[in-house]
Amino acid sequence: MTTTSFIATISSAVTSVATPAFIRALTPIVLATIGGGTAVLVIFNPGKISNENLTAGMTFAGTAITAAAALAQPGKDPNSDKP
Repeated sequence: MTTTSFIATISSAVTSVATPAFIRALTPIVLATIGGGTAVLVIFNPGKISNENLTAGMTFAGTAITAAAALAQPGKDPNSDKP
């Protein structure tokens, strides 16, 4: 398999899966993973980073997790005519 055919295969697989509903479902999971990973790194490396960087890391982690929670909330479907 050549590189070009491999890239074409991956591209077609991604475009068939990457529907708007899939992206809306996956985005909170990705954001929560980023926030959780950042929090774990900051918590388990307290001696290696300064207090300012610790605060910035925890703030970033909290913001990512909050964004994930906000995106995961059920909302009104913009295509729906129901109130």
